[in-house]
Amino acid sequence: MRLKVKESERPTVGPITATGLPDAVTNRIFSVTVQLGQNLSLFSGAMLVRPLLMASGKQVGSVGMAIEAELDRATGCVKLQPGKPTTIAFLLSDESVPALRVVVQDPATDAELYRSPADIPVRLGV
Repeated sequence: MRLKVKESERPTVGPITATGLPDAVTNRIFSVTVQLGQNLSLFSGAMLVRPLLMASGKQVGSVGMAIEAELDRATGCVKLQPGKPTTIAFLLSDESVPALRVVVQDPATDAELYRSPADIPVRLGV
């Protein structure tokens, strides 16, 4: 017997974890710490990822800086090392969005490796 899984249900465990997600975005620049799992044999080496800020299916921000990792500014890709936390500074480019999500993609396939669990409200001052 097979059970159908709802499309809206996404796996909660993935190769990437994120900490330090803000409760709300109050500044155009904010940081999040991401980490590539160290116990996954599939991801035993460095992994190239594309961190983004997304809202309603469109990109609204990108990486401005990466600490403890290599950043390719031309592509917006960051090379993560297994088990090594990387602080990523994001730059919000579209201030008109009411909320956003932090997304990490595989740059070769655009597959999502991480998506923040809930919308993060944008509350910028005037």
